[in-house]
Amino acid sequence: MTDSIIMERVSDAAADCLYSELVKTEDFQAFEALVAADMRTVAAGALRRCVERFDAELVASAPRGWSVHERVNRTVVTLVGAVTFERTVFLDEFGRRRTLADELLGLRPRARLSPCCFLWIARRAAEVSYRKTAADFEALTSARISHVTVMNVVHREGSLLRETGAEFARDGSAHELGHAVPRVRRALGPPAGGRAQEGGAAAFPLRAGARRRRRHPREGRAHRALRSRKGAPGEGRVRGAD
Repeated sequence: MTDSIIMERVSDAAADCLYSELVKTEDFQAFEALVAADMRTVAAGALRRCVERFDAELVASAPRGWSVHERVNRTVVTLVGAVTFERTVFLDEFGRRRTLADELLGLRPRARLSPCCFLWIARRAAEVSYRKTAADFEALTSARISHVTVMNVVHREGSLLRETGAEFARDGSAHELGHAVPRVRRALGPPAGGRAQEGGAAAFPLRAGARRRRRHPREGRAHRALRSRKGAPGEGRVRGAD
């Protein structure tokens, strides 16, 4: 069965459930808001069921020596709202706690935002203020975040960029770094507070404490004479200064 046929069947089922609301309201604006809210709920439910099914398959095919320790709920803010799902915590062959579903799906430990939400906030914060970004995110997903959360996302974005630059500086050549930086910036969006830097290694401080030496203006004859005589008894002033 192709994806288009599946989507048609899902749309037909949703229309059968929602048509009565359109007849009841006879108002497109109210019906549109209702459909948007209901579809977010449906999408969140589908996301939760898919993750839990994926976790169940991991339990059935757990690595040798691993055992089920407990099942724990986790709530993640996604583009369709907050989603709470249950996943399994394993004990590996060394007795360490491992949440295999989170690891394989790329969910960082204790992260509240999904990867897509992280990227959306990072890109939006490069264009508007943190408070406006938080308000726009709530309008999009119906999930409320604070401007402090937006600020933390921007700081985390900068840390990821610096870590990527340092990694290529250690293991890769400057040529590879120059090609990798634009890919990372396209994935995360431009940094907040200014234009994205073009190019490669110049965008990252590859050496700790590396600073450009400050240039001083050329000294005149009187300044050189004063510096050469500084500290000599009775000659703290330049001749002819009076």
